[in-house]
Amino acid sequence: MSPAPSTTTARGHALWTRLLGAYAAVVLCSLALLAIPLHYGLQRDYITRATESFERALAFEIESMVRAAERGDRGTLDLACDRLNERFQGRVSLIDPQGRVLADSMSARCLQRARPECLPAILNLQRRSLQDNTPLDDTVTLRLPVLLGGTGPATVRLALPIEPVRRQMAHMGRMLAGTAVAALVLVGVLSLWLARRIAQPVEEMTRVAERIAAGDFECRAPVGGSDEIGRLAEAVGTMQQSLRRTLGELRRERNQARAIVAGMSDGVIALAPSRSIIYANEAAARLLAVGSLTPGTAFAPPPVLAPVIERALAQRQEAAVELGEVRRGDRIIHVAVSPLEQASGDDGGAVLVLCDRTEARRAEAMGRELVANASHELRTPLAIMSATTDTLIASAAELPASAREFLQIIARQAERMQRLVNETLQLSQLESGMPTGDMEIIALKDITLQIVDDLQPLASSRGVALLPVALQTDAVVLGYAQPLTTALTNLVDNALRYTPAGGTVTVAIEPEGPRLAVVITDNGPGIAPAEQAHLFDRFVRGKAATATPSTGSGLGLAIARRIAEIHGGSIELDSALGRGSRFRFVLKEHPWPSGTQAKEQV
Repeated sequence: MSPAPSTTTARGHALWTRLLGAYAAVVLCSLALLAIPLHYGLQRDYITRATESFERALAFEIESMVRAAERGDRGTLDLACDRLNERFQGRVSLIDPQGRVLADSMSARCLQRARPECLPAILNLQRRSLQDNTPLDDTVTLRLPVLLGGTGPATVRLALPIEPVRRQMAHMGRMLAGTAVAALVLVGVLSLWLARRIAQPVEEMTRVAERIAAGDFECRAPVGGSDEIGRLAEAVGTMQQSLRRTLGELRRERNQARAIVAGMSDGVIALAPSRSIIYANEAAARLLAVGSLTPGTAFAPPPVLAPVIERALAQRQEAAVELGEVRRGDRIIHVAVSPLEQASGDDGGAVLVLCDRTEARRAEAMGRELVANASHELRTPLAIMSATTDTLIASAAELPASAREFLQIIARQAERMQRLVNETLQLSQLESGMPTGDMEIIALKDITLQIVDDLQPLASSRGVALLPVALQTDAVVLGYAQPLTTALTNLVDNALRYTPAGGTVTVAIEPEGPRLAVVITDNGPGIAPAEQAHLFDRFVRGKAATATPSTGSGLGLAIARRIAEIHGGSIELDSALGRGSRFRFVLKEHPWPSGTQAKEQV
């Protein structure tokens, strides 16, 4: 809809008023700026002309004034001053160097009008009053030096009235006022013409822009001309067409995106900064087992999901969590939370993507169960094979050397298979859940020193120095003693296996606030950055590891990581090719309870 006519008229009048006010201000300022130099110019010209005329008149009277001054004839001097004042109607005075008035035009007027019998008295009063040399008020003083013969120098002063200048300025002011009125009338006419020439197209473009801003892209664009306003109107029309095309494309893309999201098997939920629902597809409601997720309503996530959403938004990082438990037969829903950023950088809400991982988790559980069962079934035949091989080796004195060598190969491979089966079974048990039994308060220093002592023979056989350093701590952790021992043993054993002869492996405990880190450092070949991301996966060994004659299974680091996760900790790796590796087994420190000892059950 177009704006109401009254609004348009008001805006047109406002523009016309602004144009009129601007032009009127320009005219008035111009006249004011013109009046100031006119005033001072007229005054300066008046004074200049008066000075020149006074100099000419004084040159004509100077001889008579010199003779009168030498005779001491004050009356003649007064009359000479009066003649000098005839053209100026001011006051002319003759003043000696001491500032005394020798003659004055005002005294001459009094003598001319007095009766003869009064002249002596007037002359007597004149002599006493001539000491007042103050000029007339409202005048401009002009002074010309003269030489009165033998009397000496003196000054002829003219008190020039400025009333003629004022009369000229008043006349000029009336002329300027008339000019201002005529100019304002001309400005009014010009403003009306400009309102039709400028304001009307501008108002038309304003109405079109308002309708475009309101979403009406079908309104008629103003017709342009060849001037600047015409080009502006043409630009508005081009912008309107571009916006119409862009909006159409955005609508098509939005509808396509909504159709794609609505047809996804994964759930999608978009949350506003107020945690209300912006959008949610049907799959999200189905995966969360709720009736519906209506846009505009508050989102009530499951208790496990709520803190993950808040943490992801507080840290402005992606986070994920899985809902459900395979062992209870629940549906497993993987929820990935991604924060949305606004242009200003403020909290822009979040997007939740829900994936049904039930079948994948069941398949993983079945795979772990199959591996555990297979490993369990393989333990007995491997034990029999190992025992039989040992018996044959013990009674193989009469056998050929080649037969004894074959038996030793069988024994080594059987031992390797037993270790692989045991580690596989152990990892499957750890991935199935928490270890059995109660947690204990464990002195980490004691476990570390015991592991170092147990692995010293292996270190000596490989020519590697195994050194405990920085173990001066009595810090304790809450955990399972046997799994922790296994994890740390795997890490130290891994460092010993891949450190060349002559190298050094150090084991240290570093307190880090509320955490403790067991740090195993070696100067082995190091691990490439591309391999570090998968180093803790099952059956993964780095290139440097595969190049050494080691019998590792590739499960030791996976077991260590799982044990760290069970204890709420983590394993961190800092390594690079050619500069060794540094593994940090991080756990949360546990305060010593009063009246207890290490390894006391809780």
